[in-house]
Amino acid sequence: MKIESLETLHKSMQEIGVDTQQFHLLAGAASFDCMFSTRENPFVLSLTSRGENPKFFKFDVHRGYQIKEYFGEMYSDLLSVLRIDGPGQTHQKKY
Repeated sequence: MKIESLETLHKSMQEIGVDTQQFHLLAGAASFDCMFSTRENPFVLSLTSRGENPKFFKFDVHRGYQIKEYFGEMYSDLLSVLRIDGPGQTHQKKY
């Protein structure tokens, strides 16, 4: 799966001469502190969720800004952070 925004970020990083960039990401109800590093090959994208029970996710970013589509052991934690019950579904809190 290609992450096109990383390509744009990387070009910007090259222009200012840095090899790491921190940023904040909002994905629906989820919030992450992120770090993109081009110091290693493959590049590394790490995300740490914010909130009561933070979770850490690390992705290898391969040539063409590709990450694996299979998340393995991270899958259930990622679903819980994103509050997704399954494909196409989001969890709604009942009050």
